[in-house]
Amino acid sequence: MKTTIDIADDLVLRAKQLQQKQSRTLRSLVEEGLRMALDKHEQERAQARPVKLTVFGDDGLSEEAKAMGWQKIIELANER
Repeated sequence: MKTTIDIADDLVLRAKQLQQKQSRTLRSLVEEGLRMALDKHEQERAQARPVKLTVFGDDGLSEEAKAMGWQKIIELANER
């Protein structure tokens, strides 16, 4: 897919130096960087402590759930 992005000048200069040294394309460097960033994000998310949320108690919705509202409860449920 073609896309246009703005990259800081200093990063482009460093990337061009590296691409010349390694005989690579700028595209391959950008793709590698994105893969590394996404992999890191996925690893951090996998290591995150799970959220413990009691939505229903003996008397219906817990006070914690009432305070956050249904939208936040749905977001938390969909994170995992």
